[in-house]
Amino acid sequence: MKVRFALAVLLVVFVPLTGHAEKKKKPLALEVTAASAGLPLVTLTASDEPLSEVAGRLSAKLGTPIDVSPAARNFPVTIALDQQPLDLTLRELSAQAYVDGILTGGATGKTSILTIYLRSADEAAPPMAELTKSTSETIMFFGNTEDPALDPLAGQLDVTWRNDRLRVFAKKQVLSVVAAKIADVLGIPLELIGDSREMIDVSVTDATVEQAMKALTPSVKLYHRKDLATFRTTPVRLVVQEPSERPTPTP
Repeated sequence: MKVRFALAVLLVVFVPLTGHAEKKKKPLALEVTAASAGLPLVTLTASDEPLSEVAGRLSAKLGTPIDVSPAARNFPVTIALDQQPLDLTLRELSAQAYVDGILTGGATGKTSILTIYLRSADEAAPPMAELTKSTSETIMFFGNTEDPALDPLAGQLDVTWRNDRLRVFAKKQVLSVVAAKIADVLGIPLELIGDSREMIDVSVTDATVEQAMKALTPSVKLYHRKDLATFRTTPVRLVVQEPSERPTPTP
């Protein structure tokens, strides 16, 4: 009888403790805060939550579409992050993550995110249809068409692209002409919107695409994709748009 009574007491104690432990399981929690520079910061706690659920919450906070493939939707996410940059967060959430965005030129230029893609390890990268859409077609010619031996831009404009690094030298050149040369060496289309007459001086060497963009002006926008598995940026389209307000001439 004493043994049965002891077992009954143990069962009574064990059941409430188990129920109490289950109640302590932390629910999915996510916060996004703006950073002084760069991408937003993410604070995230999740325990065996489907990736689709986490991505849905993150999409709502960012106000940015997040496309999760069917193969990755049910991937369980258990994670605890505190104020981590968005790109590193996405890298931890999915085996393959891609960010399509627009990088604005200038020293304080920022990236506007268009779409985020989350994929499983064995899936192909999504198409770049949205990045390649253009509203105009621009063709620009360089050099002297009458005498190919003469180059009117010699010593004033030089752009090269080697080993994923740019060299851009421009002395008192029209911004659209400089952008056209950059687009040409990158092998991407250039789109002109309006009639930009900005004149610029640029001198950058051994620069990444992002670094070269900082040396330009906010009139230039680079449509690109970043593969977060490798952190490699793929330029897709370059756009030069006439400033909404023309700078006041210096007297």
